Amino acid sequence: MRKCMYLLGLAVLWSLISSPLFGQSTADAIELTRVLIQAERQAIVAQTMQLTETEGNAFWSIYRQYRGELAQVGDRWLKLIKSYAENYENLSDELAEHILKEHFNIERAGLEIKAKYIPRFKEVLSPVKVARFYQVENKLDAVVKYDIAEAVPLIGYVSQDLE
Repeated sequence: MRKCMYLLGLAVLWSLISSPLFGQSTADAIELTRVLIQAERQAIVAQTMQLTETEGNAFWSIYRQYRGELAQVGDRWLKLIKSYAENYENLSDELAEHILKEHFNIERAGLEIKAKYIPRFKEVLSPVKVARFYQVENKLDAVVKYDIAEAVPLIGYVSQDLE
């Protein structure tokens, strides 16, 4: 699983580096990378969940709906990161306020979706398997967030590195 999470992280980092954030690619490249990340994510979930055939038949339908709703949250993240990337060198107080507010609104929206699906997953999986699923989701989200945090520069920060 560690190798899969590493590959997922690399895919996220690649999508940021090659994205319009830095003017090097198109929206199509970002969308392709998002599709690849989702496929890798689903493979990791499948590997770690160890579902029976009956569980799998019910789980994957709910999972696709769940990820579809979270993709809308991902769209909001991407829009916010693009806005930041276009303005971070000369960020106004107003835009900084907007980014901060939207950041927490997006976080809240993602948590609300995750909470909304707990009862649905519990209809088809045991509480232990639902807990495992959310554990895997949290680990995958952490990899993605780490790679984004590493790629996005701090506002107004000038590195003091000595060469």
